[in-house]
Amino acid sequence: MSTDTLEKSSPAPSITQAAASALIAAVHAAASRIGFTAAVAVTDPGGHLKAFDRADGAPFLTAEVAVDKAWTAVSFHTPTHAWNEYLASPRIAPLAGHPTADPGHGASVARFRLLGCRQRAGEHAERFRRC
Repeated sequence: MSTDTLEKSSPAPSITQAAASALIAAVHAAASRIGFTAAVAVTDPGGHLKAFDRADGAPFLTAEVAVDKAWTAVSFHTPTHAWNEYLASPRIAPLAGHPTADPGHGASVARFRLLGCRQRAGEHAERFRRC
């Protein structure tokens, strides 16, 4: 391996495994308090999966949704719940009137916008978004 590449590289800030695990535990605790189960994905600033957990009882599809939501949040520097507002604007989304993002999904955006998760029950979307 060439040392030339290493000399031109610089380390990027990331999240530790301990911090990722703490975020996952905090999301599961918040979800439990409002009565649902969640799948939680934590990525590094590049969108690469750092940690993941799907609670017992969380539907199997929540696993992929959590990873996709975490990647989207870090890629666009925007919490995924904000997409509903963007898509509601005819100026932003010329396809207004077509199906848009499901408001039953929630995303917790942590320090590096690393955490994505999906909730099961749509009526809890607003409360979960504030967790």
